[in-house]
Amino acid sequence: MDTFRNFGKTSDGRTARLYEIRKGRLSACITDFGAALVSFAIDRGNSADNVVAGYESAAEYEEKDGCLGAIVGRSANRIGPAPAQFEGPARPGFVLNGRRCLLNANESGRTNLHSGPDYYFRRYWSSEGPAPEGDSISFTLFSPDGDQGFPGNMKTRVTYSLSEEEGLRIDYEAVSDADTVCNFTNHAYFDLGCGSNCGVHEHEIQIFADRITVKDEYYVPTGEFLPVEGTDFDLRENKMISRDYDDNFVLADHKRVSPELAARLACPISGLALYVYTDLPGLQLYTTSGLSASGGRTCGIALETQYFPNAVNIPGFPQPVIRAGEVWRSSTIYRLCEE
Repeated sequence: MDTFRNFGKTSDGRTARLYEIRKGRLSACITDFGAALVSFAIDRGNSADNVVAGYESAAEYEEKDGCLGAIVGRSANRIGPAPAQFEGPARPGFVLNGRRCLLNANESGRTNLHSGPDYYFRRYWSSEGPAPEGDSISFTLFSPDGDQGFPGNMKTRVTYSLSEEEGLRIDYEAVSDADTVCNFTNHAYFDLGCGSNCGVHEHEIQIFADRITVKDEYYVPTGEFLPVEGTDFDLRENKMISRDYDDNFVLADHKRVSPELAARLACPISGLALYVYTDLPGLQLYTTSGLSASGGRTCGIALETQYFPNAVNIPGFPQPVIRAGEVWRSSTIYRLCEE
């Protein structure tokens, strides 16, 4: 039995593969191009309802923006100008062990977004295919010293697995031979409407955070916190998404030992709900209605588990730095269910 299907070719002539994993009513498809999550579905009898936006070929993932279902690294989200700049225009980066590490300014001319422009999600990841049980699959990527501007030769392993109790679990593991930044996330866009007219602002959201990180005009955190009480960011009680967001919610003051409940997303029309668990201290809520995926489907809501944006430049934030030889692990769970 084939464990993958042809997912089209990228500009270098290589053919991408699309793998499927299954467990009970749940299924997910992941491609080795970017280790991107292409679909995550639940069987409700008459059909399998897919709740993530995706493209129909690797070429679309290569050509289009949006980071759909992407594994983002080495550092997700934004990094602002490095301290102690050289003369000339400000460039994003950081200082680690007394060494200035400068990154590409791929957003606003002064910030680095998702470690680009040579993104991990536009590279081929290695995989031996699904495990014998058919409910999990791992992908690996080697990133050499200096890649994207980050120090250290890093080996990364990402495992997607399904279980009827947890739903979709993503386990990250990384090790470097030098101290470096390590802040991975998955950039799936969730749409629980499943073909109904439940748009982004018809979804209900709940995020278990009492603060957000204050950002500047370039969406880079300043180091300050804003209590959510009395603001549009107070999502501690379930409410309709009434506006667009691109904000980091503070879940904890440090990385947790194991995943804890961070957020709930629901569509009152479809009756589906998604519970997000993570061991990381931050959650980026990003909503978009201007990006189309396969079949003209409008993208929805990204719930990106992470260290805070620009944390490597702000000592008071939990630090996304791993030491040479240290094995860094993190897990995020997306539990999909009917309510």
